[in-house]
Amino acid sequence: MGNSLMRYGLLEEQLAEAAGLEPDEVLNLGLSSGRPWEAMLFLRRNPQLSRDVQLVVYNVGRHQIERVNAIKHVGRFYRYSTLGEKLAADGWDNRAKLLLDAAWPFVSERRRLATWLVGLTGSSLDDFGFNSEPIRPAWEADFLPIWAVQQARFARTPPPDSFVHDFALSPQHEQVLRDFVAYWRDRGVKLLLIRPPRQASLARCHAGSPAGPGILAEF
Repeated sequence: MGNSLMRYGLLEEQLAEAAGLEPDEVLNLGLSSGRPWEAMLFLRRNPQLSRDVQLVVYNVGRHQIERVNAIKHVGRFYRYSTLGEKLAADGWDNRAKLLLDAAWPFVSERRRLATWLVGLTGSSLDDFGFNSEPIRPAWEADFLPIWAVQQARFARTPPPDSFVHDFALSPQHEQVLRDFVAYWRDRGVKLLLIRPPRQASLARCHAGSPAGPGILAEF
């Protein structure tokens, strides 16, 4: 389980062969931009899964529990979080927006009439000359300037240390990571937390940054 680094970087067939298992005994549940919260959502919706699990391999990173990333990847949380999870979101402003949208979805699910009509035909908006309409959370606009700056940085070849930050952690998603660890521990299932390989220059920058070892050392 984990994010896209696990989804595309771990091959079920290779892991099964190394462990002496049949290929269908290994399941890759990595998800693009996946965090511990998405993993816990999957387990909440599939409680029977844990009965047959012997080993969980999860790729973990500080970015999964940093507040700025927790809010940037809010799409699935916006739709599938419980009322209690919305009320536990980071910051009173975010809690208020999530709570308001739960009662009246004034942004997240609203679509143009053309979008609904095209959807009913099973076609694509592009086939009719319309621009696609992705989900637009109510709080997305607050982070557009941050994304614009990051996009400009990624358009060139920056030095490794420019990727190292010391963003504040998300108390909510830090607790979710602890809950994820406890979920498997309570069931007697082995959990292996890994960090994917990185270039040596980037690894050195992380090691020398306050954001390097940090909270992940506790796990």
